[in-house]
Amino acid sequence: MSAIARVSQGIPAHATTAVIDSQSIRTGLPRSVKGVDGGKKIKGIKRHLAVDSNGFPLTVVKSSANVHDSKGAIGLAVEAICKHPTVILLKTDNGYRGTLVKNLNTGLDVIFPGCPW
Repeated sequence: MSAIARVSQGIPAHATTAVIDSQSIRTGLPRSVKGVDGGKKIKGIKRHLAVDSNGFPLTVVKSSANVHDSKGAIGLAVEAICKHPTVILLKTDNGYRGTLVKNLNTGLDVIFPGCPW
């Protein structure tokens, strides 16, 4: 469906850029997997999302809320690349600096805001 929408907007059907971020969510189920996101003071899970430049979802990975963004993004980036091999550019915020870049040796460019490169 997103390929049809992309073509109708006059852009290629397959995404070449992915934007990633995460969202912490409270969970109320007593037996669900959860952790505490200390920065946001949320007890629950975290969704790691990859979307294309138009906001169409490419892939979603979940973890407990105490998983740091840069660690959760590794699985997200691998899954996004496997499902969408045309993605060659990954845009993130500064919370993903460090572990993500060190563990990606795929020829994928990673851009952070304010980077000199």
